[in-house]
Formats: sequence, structure tokens, C-alpha cells
Amino acid sequence: MHCEKSILITASGEYYLILRDRWRLLQIRCFGDSIALDPGAMALLVDELPKVELEIRLLRRFAVLNRARGSDGSTTAWSPQSTRLRNTLVALDGSLNGATYREIAELIHGSESVADAWRGSRRDLKDRMVRLVRRGHHLSTGGYRDLLK
Repeated sequence: MHCEKSILITASGEYYLILRDRWRLLQIRCFGDSIALDPGAMALLVDELPKVELEIRLLRRFAVLNRARGSDGSTTAWSPQSTRLRNTLVALDGSLNGATYREIAELIHGSESVADAWRGSRRDLKDRMVRLVRRGHHLSTGGYRDLLK
């Protein structure tokens, strides 16, 4: 994949591959030997059989991300709603893993954009990160049901 690739290692030693392009962010939990040392093949791990449909949907989304490129290499755009939801989930994941608002903003917008916005007295990006984390926690405690209506 032609995208920015990062490896996130949690305090407990779990590690995640984070793939990011202009429009999308995908976080993949990794098992086995460190992918930083020896990149290898990907396999789908279904650890609970009743969740197999969810795992298949996630795998399909990954495949769409990988294929969603035009002939010129550009990616197709996400809708504004799907971008907001993606950013909310990234903010929730970051918050649950102890990331600061600035670190969450860097994951979503990139380090250069955040460096400029974080320096001044303007608080719009900081306030947006606070709202994203708050909304992520709301969704995780049952608010997601409103999306299903």
C-alpha cells in the first residue's frame, strides 16, 4: 500500500500497524513476531465464532481501502459523516490508550498541521479533539445505537 505506515506499541506490549493516507486511517492489531523486524503476511484471526460476520465485514473494508485507488494513484474521498466517525473512533482509541489530545490530533491530521495549530492562542483544534474524545466515549457507552436508526 502506498500510504504512511506507523507502528504503535502500547504500554502492555501490544502493537498495532497504523496505515494512513489522505482520506483514511486503518488500525490493525498485530500478533506474533514484531512486524518492525520482519514484515510478513496478514491473516484474519477470528477469536469468537459468533463475531465472524463482523470480522468478515472488517476484512472487506480493509480490501476496499487497499483497492480504492484511481488509475492515477489517488484515493476516493470519504463522506463527511464517515470521516467524522473515523476521527471519533481514532480519538476514542487514543484516549483509551492514554494519548494526549495533541497526539490524537497528530494521528488524525499529521504532525506538521498540528504543530502550526498548537502553537498559537487559537484553541479550535484543541477544542475539536476534546469534542471528538467526548463523542467517542458517548458512542462507546451506547450512543452508537443512534447511528443504527
